[in-house]
Amino acid sequence: MDGVSEVYSVTGDFDFVAMVRAREHDELADIVTRRIAQVGGVARTQTHVAFKAYSPTTSRRCSRSEPSRADPAVRRTLAN
Repeated sequence: MDGVSEVYSVTGDFDFVAMVRAREHDELADIVTRRIAQVGGVARTQTHVAFKAYSPTTSRRCSRSEPSRADPAVRRTLAN
């Protein structure tokens, strides 16, 4: 879906978290209300805006079978 970069299944009050990339608030509103909210099975949405990233982002996922390729902090977390 245009504007959605990632989707994760999560625990808690919601079943999924969608990472949306938008340059303007109007674009974000369009993605959430006209695209995501119209998907079958979506009962409600909740929007949070991130202001600053405190960790590096990567395009490669890490699994428990590949901890040596992860960031050292992630390797420690995976080993625990």
